[in-house]
Amino acid sequence: MIYTGVRITELLIMKKGSVYLNEKYMKGGIKTKAGKNRPIPFADKIYPYVTSLMQLPGDYLITQANGH
Repeated sequence: MIYTGVRITELLIMKKGSVYLNEKYMKGGIKTKAGKNRPIPFADKIYPYVTSLMQLPGDYLITQANGH
């Protein structure tokens, strides 16, 4: 969250369809009109973590081991 600037809720509702690994960013935001659907770039340090989260089952970036 520190490297992206997203809030906890934004991270928990982030769907994998909003993550663009090749371009190294995701689209998100929920609080303000200007902040909604904004591009959120990945720092090089967190890119491996995002890549591993994308490989887990489920529709959301943050999931439990059972896919929920």
